[in-house]
Amino acid sequence: MPSDKRVTIKDIAEYCGMSKSLVGYILSDSAVRTGSEEARDKVRQAAELLGYQPNRAAKMLVGKSSQIIGVSIDSHSGPAYFRRLSMMEREAKKYGYRLMINENSDRSDELLQSYRTFCEYGVTGVVYLKHDFPLQNEELRGQFAEMKNVVFLGKPIVGDAVYVDVDWGAGTRRAAEYLIKCGRRRVALVVDKLPYYSIETRVDGFREALAATGCREGREAFVFRIDYSNDLDETRRIVRRAIEELLLPNRIDAICMQNDLFAAFLLQELHRRRIRVPEDIAVIGQDNEPFSGLLIPALATIDENLAIQSKYLIELLLALIEKKELPPEQRCRRVVPSLVWRESAGVPAGTKVRDEDNRIEIIAESY
Repeated sequence: MPSDKRVTIKDIAEYCGMSKSLVGYILSDSAVRTGSEEARDKVRQAAELLGYQPNRAAKMLVGKSSQIIGVSIDSHSGPAYFRRLSMMEREAKKYGYRLMINENSDRSDELLQSYRTFCEYGVTGVVYLKHDFPLQNEELRGQFAEMKNVVFLGKPIVGDAVYVDVDWGAGTRRAAEYLIKCGRRRVALVVDKLPYYSIETRVDGFREALAATGCREGREAFVFRIDYSNDLDETRRIVRRAIEELLLPNRIDAICMQNDLFAAFLLQELHRRRIRVPEDIAVIGQDNEPFSGLLIPALATIDENLAIQSKYLIELLLALIEKKELPPEQRCRRVVPSLVWRESAGVPAGTKVRDEDNRIEIIAESY
């Protein structure tokens, strides 16, 4: 039975009545000496019963993979990043890998130090979920180019990198086009002030929607840049200022918000002011957080398809580890977000919403 004492190969050998060398070969999946099928089953059952954990450091000393993937995230990351981490862990387990997590702040030197730390621990490869530092990107360009077995979420500043490209702009474009075509006359996108790549592509997508529908930015449509915070009280204050200084003075009747948390605070503050959603203002969030469908009214949102992102990130990294180099056509995988239509966008439950190719995109959820 498992205990606080670390179970060794010697313990398993004594339990099974076998030699240490044979047990070691079986547990390491050695091709040199495999033992009989009966012996292999007996050793593996004993290892599970006793709670044996392989010594990854010892495996590395003999030139074997640590089977550990390093993942670097921002310490200010929102909830969606941690849901993505959970999905990545499940995906990595399918291939016998585990994750080692490193948090860094908005500083390029911490991000580079995380890579060195991962290397010291002998990780097999690294995934960077956050690598965009608008004021420090040039400092990172040369450093990223020297990194080995690295995959990025989102297009990095390194030209020939391996990455998963999330088309954040496509989701915002579809949301804005829908609102405008439904007759909304004063549409706004509210996003972070800092020019992160994910934010700028959303702004680009919004402006593409304006161009496609003939709306003029500054007169019928607006991009509002606001402060961002993970502190709930500060987020509420930011949303209140946005309502009082931006939304009401510009008579906004439809809005795409920074994320679902900001949108939730917006719904609450609009309700306090007796402003009806979606009758007076339609609201669409971002991230499809688990709570979004529980709000009143249920929050329409943009789902970034985290499960697909996680699958692609792990698959790309393992392909890179195996092949050492990937041809240009295999160095990027694209993920397009999906829209989740709910009541806050003015879409009645059961409505069939069609995409730009006139295919049914999704049937609005019940609430």
